[in-house]
Amino acid sequence: MKSIGIVTIILGALLLTGSLLYSPTVETGYPAYREVYNLGALQSQLMFWQAGLAAITTGCVLIAAGTLLERLEASGAIKPETKPGRRSVGEEISCEWCDQIVRSPNLPCSAVSSAQLRAALKDLRNETCLKALGERGTL
Repeated sequence: MKSIGIVTIILGALLLTGSLLYSPTVETGYPAYREVYNLGALQSQLMFWQAGLAAITTGCVLIAAGTLLERLEASGAIKPETKPGRRSVGEEISCEWCDQIVRSPNLPCSAVSSAQLRAALKDLRNETCLKALGERGTL
């Protein structure tokens, strides 16, 4: 998010520079050479200026939001984003004890402590899991 903000600020700075270099005048030619301001060209220059300011403001907001997210993740207030290599929601995990397929973020029986299994026993209705847990003496 921060890198997108930096790119947006750079594009905004280019728009601001372009609007300052944009000439809103036109040459008249007759009867004498002189330049006059064209209202349409002035409006285009103003729109480039405003677009540059909006891009710079958006970039600053993106950088601030990215920094805030990084700090909240580092403090543990929110969970970090799922990065490549980590389990994504819905990934299938096989239980080592009962060969049941479980979808993350749920954990299979073999990855849970005995105390947690006893606490969740009243909600456990899978016959294969109950049989495997009984055979292992976990319950």
